[in-house]
Amino acid sequence: MVQGLSGIFNAIGKAINTQKTALENKVNSGEGDAKSLKALDALETISDAFTSTADLKATESFDDKGVRTLTYTDPTTNLPVKSTTYDPSGKKTGDADYDASGKLVNSATYDPTTGKKQTDSHYNNGVLTQTDVLDGNGNVVGVVKFNSQGQRTDYTTYDSSTGQPIADATFDPATGNPVNETTFDPTTGKPTDVKVFYPNGKIQYDEHTPVDGNQAYTDTFDSSTGALVSRDTFHNDGGHEFTTYGTDGEPTNVKEYDANGNLTFDGDPSQQYKNEIKNNFNLADGN
Repeated sequence: MVQGLSGIFNAIGKAINTQKTALENKVNSGEGDAKSLKALDALETISDAFTSTADLKATESFDDKGVRTLTYTDPTTNLPVKSTTYDPSGKKTGDADYDASGKLVNSATYDPTTGKKQTDSHYNNGVLTQTDVLDGNGNVVGVVKFNSQGQRTDYTTYDSSTGQPIADATFDPATGNPVNETTFDPTTGKPTDVKVFYPNGKIQYDEHTPVDGNQAYTDTFDSSTGALVSRDTFHNDGGHEFTTYGTDGEPTNVKEYDANGNLTFDGDPSQQYKNEIKNNFNLADGN
């Protein structure tokens, strides 16, 4: 089966080159028309594809799910040169290229329905260094970076229309857990949310800074349960309010500060609520 495939590719390559030469002579002699020129262009494309594999050994294999892998190897070294994978229906799902020592140089995955490339990965001495994630139009919408051991260290996502980053996350290469994560406003490029994580992957604090004029706040969380421990809310007038929470998720204490940092309230949140109602009532009553 393997030798048969290799022989077929060699025969096809030779036949295409023969037809290509005949058409070239016809066109060069002035006998060729637009149809001949178009046929020559098509044959050149096909010829290039088969020329790159005609002298290689082709082997195919199938996994237990029916995925087919076609691998071309250099017959003198028996090392892989390129490979292509197909789903059980015969649609292309991936390809890869290798260097002279048989190590990966780049690889790609494809949407079997549309045939469009979904990811494009790059390698250094066979070790994965970066993977670009593409949308249906070929725009890069994500970039994953890896260290020299092939461990993920960073993932940035981009706005497909502007190319501006909209989120970035870094990871602990040893555990794979996130270290921090930042989201950006795609128009201004300013960060709108910053998360820092504990070594176990749970959020340590979340700093939210909206660009729409809403109040900013910072939440802190318990390292073991992930429960909210406190929230510091920053008011538009320059003051801020620090609230702590119990294990049941209910607020236990509130401290309010004015724009100058002076403590204006420290106590039970329910009492704070009563004071706010009283103050609002007095304002409405004109007292």
